[in-house]
Amino acid sequence: MERKSSISSLLGVTQHEMASLLHISRSQWSMYELGKGNLPSAATLLLADLLTHVKASEKIEKRRSQLTNKRV
Repeated sequence: MERKSSISSLLGVTQHEMASLLHISRSQWSMYELGKGNLPSAATLLLADLLTHVKASEKIEKRRSQLTNKRV
């Protein structure tokens, strides 16, 4: 069975770092990643903002790469 990547590993941060960013405990974050718990509302909003910014950054990098390749 293939293991699904966790949000924290996709972002390149530890569970402790992710929990700190969201102002929750590491165990709360771990339970959330395992699908065994929910995040507090404030943490859910912070996570949504974080993922929105990451997605926007990925789009910018993709576009920058496309422009660079066209110039070559």
